[in-house]
Amino acid sequence: MRKKSLALLILLAFLLACGGASRKYLIILQAGTESHEGMARAVHALLYATELKEAGYEVTLIFDGAGTEWAKALLDPENKLHDAYVKLQGLGVTEIICDFCSRAF
Repeated sequence: MRKKSLALLILLAFLLACGGASRKYLIILQAGTESHEGMARAVHALLYATELKEAGYEVTLIFDGAGTEWAKALLDPENKLHDAYVKLQGLGVTEIICDFCSRAF
């Protein structure tokens, strides 16, 4: 799992260093809410989406699989990530929630 996160960071760093091969980015959050690892993945999804949007890129955040649990959890003002999520919404990041997954999870 750690290699996937490192690979994502390397890819983003490469694209940004090259002036961004594209001005559009898609971030998919599939980790659920039940673990510290899921929390870390959600934090980084919100962080990457925010940083890319603030840098002028078009960003879409997809809540898929168990990640659809975050779509509901982030609306709760008691959630540690609520403020980061509100900021992301204020920036106008496009959000997509998988309908099937939201019912399944």
